[in-house]
Amino acid sequence: MGRVLGGVVVMTDRVLVLFSGGLDSAVLVSMFPNAIALSFDYGQPHRIEINHARRFCQARGIIHLVVPLALAGGGLLDADAGSPVVPGRNLAMLALAASYAIEHGADQIAIGVTLEDRDLFADCRSSFVHAFNGCAAASALPVRAIAPLIDKTKAQIVELCGGLGIDTEETWSCYAGAVTPGGLPCGHCLACRVRNEAIAKG
Repeated sequence: MGRVLGGVVVMTDRVLVLFSGGLDSAVLVSMFPNAIALSFDYGQPHRIEINHARRFCQARGIIHLVVPLALAGGGLLDADAGSPVVPGRNLAMLALAASYAIEHGADQIAIGVTLEDRDLFADCRSSFVHAFNGCAAASALPVRAIAPLIDKTKAQIVELCGGLGIDTEETWSCYAGAVTPGGLPCGHCLACRVRNEAIAKG
């Protein structure tokens, strides 16, 4: 059972949410009343996002797990150069998340992929989510991945923030992370540009 919020069905069953501390996953974790948030420390230079995720969950009484993940290429993310694509990231995260979901009594894993992600990130497409669910079923795992925001633009996600009681400043999207002077978002990496454009439209 569930209710509809902004055209998205909000479930009431226990869901494990992949929570980076960014805008999309903050909206996602807030959609589920009984959510468990799972963040990964995979060597990303912007580990500051984990701090934002922790504070966000503490303020709302959400169970928050932080799990180390030895993911090759995690440190390749760069605000100024290189590709934001980390090979196998979502696949590894979902596979590991499945075991945590089962341990915590959740039968769904929510991933915050969006409409604008699909062109650049192959593991943010519906075909990827369906393929993962096929693997989970073949492995006899009582869990499946869902992507409630997959047809939402970033601007639409910003619009959902008000109804969910989210201040966008609570979240962190910037790839530069703590290396930025003053601890502020760089404003020019891909994540910052997409985020700022969406907030401006709102």
